[in-house]
Amino acid sequence: MSLAREIAKQRAKKDLTMREAAQLAKLSHNAVWRAEQGDADMRTMVRIAHALRVPVAKMTKAIQADARRLVAA
Repeated sequence: MSLAREIAKQRAKKDLTMREAAQLAKLSHNAVWRAEQGDADMRTMVRIAHALRVPVAKMTKAIQADARRLVAA
């Protein structure tokens, strides 16, 4: 699973809107939307993941999956 999908999944699991997640991460709503689309830099993705308290192991696994897809492309 990609980090973008993991962020979206965890946000939904916590029953938060994108705006609420953005407030937690101190980012704009647009930044969260872009992150969930996979169109954000790693710093933004990690900032949101930390705000949502996504476990580091899940982030690492998702990042590794993203890296494998990039290498295979």
